[in-house]
Amino acid sequence: MLINFSSKDLNKLKSIIDDSACKTDNDPLCKTTILCIGDAIYHHIAIRQMFPSARVLVLRDDYLLAGLPDTAKVKLIAYEDWVSLSIENTPVITV
Repeated sequence: MLINFSSKDLNKLKSIIDDSACKTDNDPLCKTTILCIGDAIYHHIAIRQMFPSARVLVLRDDYLLAGLPDTAKVKLIAYEDWVSLSIENTPVITV
């Protein structure tokens, strides 16, 4: 499943992902992956704070092209890995 949002639609994203409903680590809601691409790379920290139980990834190429530093705090993902996640039917929300 691949859902696309612009970084302006974060309130809509909040209505879809309700972290308060996440009761256990095995809950499917806790397995949500949010991928930040384009301008959303500048908002990845805020997104991670909004959805603490979701896995927040940033597209490596977009991040490095923006000239941002490669730090351990940022979970970067290669384009090929993003495609693999989508093929495996892993729930991925793209912002």
